[in-house]
Amino acid sequence: MKHFATSFIALFLIISFSEAQIRYYGLTGHDITRLAISCPDTYPEPFILAGDDTTGIYYHSLEDSQPRWETFAGLDYRSVSALYIQQQGIGPAENYAVFAGLKSDTLIIDSVQHADSSLVLKVTPILSYWARADSGLRNDEVGYVTDFTGFGYSGHEPPMPLLGCADNPYIYRYQADVWQKAWTGDDNISMQTLTKSDRYLWAGGVFSSAVPTLVILISQDYGQTWELVHNGFAPVHQCNDLAVVESVTDTAFSNAVLYAAISGGVIKSSDGGASWQYTKLKNEKLNVNALAVNPLNNQHILAGGGDDENLFILYESFNGGKSWEQVPLPPRIPIPPIPQTGPITSMAGAVKNDRFVAFMGTKGGGVLRYAYPVMSIDPDGNPEIAGDFKLYQNHPNPFNPTTTIEFTLNRPGKATIEIYDITGKAIETLVDAHKTAGRHHITFDGSHLSSGVYLYRLTTEQGRSKMRKMILMK
Repeated sequence: MKHFATSFIALFLIISFSEAQIRYYGLTGHDITRLAISCPDTYPEPFILAGDDTTGIYYHSLEDSQPRWETFAGLDYRSVSALYIQQQGIGPAENYAVFAGLKSDTLIIDSVQHADSSLVLKVTPILSYWARADSGLRNDEVGYVTDFTGFGYSGHEPPMPLLGCADNPYIYRYQADVWQKAWTGDDNISMQTLTKSDRYLWAGGVFSSAVPTLVILISQDYGQTWELVHNGFAPVHQCNDLAVVESVTDTAFSNAVLYAAISGGVIKSSDGGASWQYTKLKNEKLNVNALAVNPLNNQHILAGGGDDENLFILYESFNGGKSWEQVPLPPRIPIPPIPQTGPITSMAGAVKNDRFVAFMGTKGGGVLRYAYPVMSIDPDGNPEIAGDFKLYQNHPNPFNPTTTIEFTLNRPGKATIEIYDITGKAIETLVDAHKTAGRHHITFDGSHLSSGVYLYRLTTEQGRSKMRKMILMK
């Protein structure tokens, strides 16, 4: 017969707890302008970079569960406007390049401003120092780069391009160490943000007029040429971010689903950017600055920015924008709190341990981390994914001699329910079978047992478990 150790019984008496869905994650007090996440296969470890408005770039290993940050590559005292990590190679032979867009003339040392006209710098692990990478960009034309995107490549492939925009009428393409204009628009157009799928590129901006309108471009050849696919949704004063559903690979771009973060809410296109409409997140007092799509569920969208008081605000949707819920900001510790957290300025998402994790850069609040599903600690002291399954309290309870045990699975798979006495001795296996996703119930008959406290435990195919107690009273 199976027994649980005394320590297990003690753990069972501890109230289980869950982590916060969103938590402060370091660099408190910093004005974070941009975030960038490396490829999951980055060697020796994946990482995230945070660009600051005045103090350069900070590094955090995604293998580290604690919010530890360190300065990155010595780029101090610079205002970072854009960040991009380009993968170059695979495995131990892999290399990567970090591109940093900078606001010119913002080199400040000992409270003294020094002239520096560099607009883009580049660093690699081999190079180990920052080198200028702005050949072809004119300072009188580019105030600063507002966004980058691009494509990674393995060592035996030809180098892939980097794309940039700079709140002006151009899309820039960087290849062979030179930036060139890949698209030129009307003087009233300002291109502000970029995104990509595996095959296509999109650029978002605004056409300035009495009623400013949204401008959307697409490239189907890695940024060599661009096509205007939309100019008309209004009013749009700022196109702050674009996000595309990652499942778009081999299909025509017209099947792509895109979201745009604008001043006033989030809009959506279901035809590759040709037409747009508001999601249910529409409020003229909102300024949505950043978006993140859950790679594990493309109906799960995060939208972050600032409210009418220019303070932090985050919404999430689990149905592609048909409805939204606000995600509350966690309380600050210690109390009294430090100054309130400003708006979200940038977001970067990844999958870690089969969960969606999104990092949020803020003005004044540093970096925050969002995780879904959240983790909890079961009575065994083991982590489990909250929301992956549920085990309900039996009813009736106390009972004599029968009671109903109910549970819910969010995915199909084998489920086991075992009954134990209070010493941890296995009494009976009630369920041991493959179950469909959904809610299930089973009747337990305790007529052959004496009065007392018993435990019932649900274990899923993934090895996660939860336990509750029930009382048989004859």
